[in-house]
Amino acid sequence: MVIFYSYGSDFKTDKELGISKCENCNHETKKLLLTEKYKVKFFYILPLYSKVKNRGVFCTHCGNIENLSKKEYDNMKK
Repeated sequence: MVIFYSYGSDFKTDKELGISKCENCNHETKKLLLTEKYKVKFFYILPLYSKVKNRGVFCTHCGNIENLSKKEYDNMKK
């Protein structure tokens, strides 16, 4: 019997924060508030397991994610 499954990270953008200077790459770029989830799926469709891996501010230029706590993330999301 063969069981097909997939795993990996999915990104969900919750809010656009506008354009600001990135502390990592020093470019003026768009920043996004996003959540990274680690997922395991059965037959590439049905989710078996999902866990939040990262919450933070994402730089669209360099791909750096500034990690935030859940409380900070919820305050910025409002």
